[in-house]
Amino acid sequence: MADISPAVATLMTVLKDEFPGVKLDAGNNIQPGTRHTSGIALDIMLNYKNPSDAAIGRRIMAGLVKNFEAMQWSAFIFTVRNPSSSAPVHFWVRGADGTGYGGHKLEAGNYTADTRHEDHIHIDWVNFSMKNTGATYATNPYKQPPSAQRTGFDAALKIFLKTASDEEVDAILDTMFAKLPTSTPKLPTPDWARGWWKVQQEGQTYYYLIDAKSGAGWTYDRPASQATSMSNKQNSGACTFGAGGAMKISWTPLTSNVSTVETFKGQGSSLTGSSNRGGPLSAEKI
Repeated sequence: MADISPAVATLMTVLKDEFPGVKLDAGNNIQPGTRHTSGIALDIMLNYKNPSDAAIGRRIMAGLVKNFEAMQWSAFIFTVRNPSSSAPVHFWVRGADGTGYGGHKLEAGNYTADTRHEDHIHIDWVNFSMKNTGATYATNPYKQPPSAQRTGFDAALKIFLKTASDEEVDAILDTMFAKLPTSTPKLPTPDWARGWWKVQQEGQTYYYLIDAKSGAGWTYDRPASQATSMSNKQNSGACTFGAGGAMKISWTPLTSNVSTVETFKGQGSSLTGSSNRGGPLSAEKI
């Protein structure tokens, strides 16, 4: 059994800070030996069937790809849902060159030989040529490669996880998943909903911007007009729309596994709403 490598320890620290409700399992005390007992692998416990977990998983995966050059991880494995059939898509993504993994760098490929990764993202810094031998192999199969000693990626990864827009996350993952059927079509936003809204809840005022493709963001900064771009975005979400002026916004979870979901209804430029995590809401089109 080996100590947890610096790269794994650094990633764990970042994820604990940004998603404290997500369980992390380095598993370096399990037997028989695996990449985990060599201190070069981490399981990020997220279930693809849970929408909140899936949203966090998308953000984490995009962050891993965005910061790959600094991190030099070898591969990660997870599962997403096919938007057409709702069937699971098991996949893996190869990272660093020369580790013994096949496939194309930063490109998701089908991984049907092992379907256990539906409730967690597995990431590792293994180099399959760096095997230990003899009795050591049974408890600590692999030496830790130089890439597993990296630690300088924490600040950039943390900023990305906290501030990246849904559009940036989607753009990264759309490229990664180019050859797999995993991208959910984005529906146009109805004209009545598009633009800036002043939202009030429990004495606090927020400003929501609903974009043209069913995306949402919010800020404390009042826009000067409907043409104003968003500044100091606090979070992003996805909208769905129903009959009679109904709108539901599912916000990206930031501090727990539970997504804030807000449901609005009304006519024209004035809506009332409710939240699963707060009091009544009112919304007025600016």
